[in-house]
Amino acid sequence: MSSPLWTGIYASFEEVPSSVNAYDGEEWQRAIIARIERWHSAVAQALPLPPVPERGTLLAALIAGMGLSSCRVLDIGGGGATTLLQVKGSLPEVSLDWTVVEREAVCAVASSVVLESGLQFTTSIPTESAADIAYMGSSLQYFDDWQGVLYRAASAATRFVLLEDVPAVSCASFASAQRYYSGSIPTWFISHDELMSQANRSGLKCVLRDRFRASILGDWNGYPMDNFPETHRVGLASTFLFKVAA
Repeated sequence: MSSPLWTGIYASFEEVPSSVNAYDGEEWQRAIIARIERWHSAVAQALPLPPVPERGTLLAALIAGMGLSSCRVLDIGGGGATTLLQVKGSLPEVSLDWTVVEREAVCAVASSVVLESGLQFTTSIPTESAADIAYMGSSLQYFDDWQGVLYRAASAATRFVLLEDVPAVSCASFASAQRYYSGSIPTWFISHDELMSQANRSGLKCVLRDRFRASILGDWNGYPMDNFPETHRVGLASTFLFKVAA
């Protein structure tokens, strides 16, 4: 039987016994390249329809609903920009100006293999009014200062902030060690109430709350957290769409 995917309840990232710097490591870079290659292969097989995504997103529907012929997206923690490839497949008539915010090592490897018009990589969240939509798909929880990241995302967006695959919990936020290959990395389980409070302080209004379903270790029924108290379990992750205050 494999070890739990997450272990421990901690008050901060500093307390989590992480053993690897995952996001600068070769394993993570190889995983990004593999995802890009899988997507391009899936596109070739699915045409004229877009391929089945590895994880769903509301982003294409949000952009379509805005009725724009062009849209600026700030993809924070966007890895190899596979969400861009997914959205382009669904919105062929929309011009996308897409900025991925990532670590330097990820920017270097991804920019060498993803050659898409309108795409750029950067290592920091741009300043005010940099995008129509700031997007984070399964990334907010991996930032030590998730509150500050949300605030900067809100400052950079002019219309919406979309968060997907957020491990929201009813208890207070806590950090844990996530199994990563042979090591572990720190991650947050974020209090729903704390997230709403920080969003309000950041000038955001929540206009949609939903559950997010993804496959985790082949299971679609939520986070496998039987080793945690019931009060600290996520179940299905969450999606939050925030409107930026005028």
